[in-house]
Amino acid sequence: RLDLRKRATERAAQRIGVRLELWEDRMIEHRDDGRLPLVVGARSLREVKDTAGHVFLSTGTDVIIVPLRAFGSAAEKSAFAAKWQAKLD
Repeated sequence: RLDLRKRATERAAQRIGVRLELWEDRMIEHRDDGRLPLVVGARSLREVKDTAGHVFLSTGTDVIIVPLRAFGSAAEKSAFAAKWQAKLD
């Protein structure tokens, strides 16, 4: 199994514009680089990793990376991660 950080680096080797559309049961990542949107449903989510600078949301094959700067505070970032982690439990 590949490490989340390695998969994240492979998915976004350089900075690009991303918009994350959030729903109660899924999230959709829209990227400015022309890739098709990535849809991650709560049922397909396998791992949520909350680090100091990012939240990694992995299906096992795909990963959505949400940086700290997308949130108003570190507490908001951690609450977001906890919400999605709760969907796994």
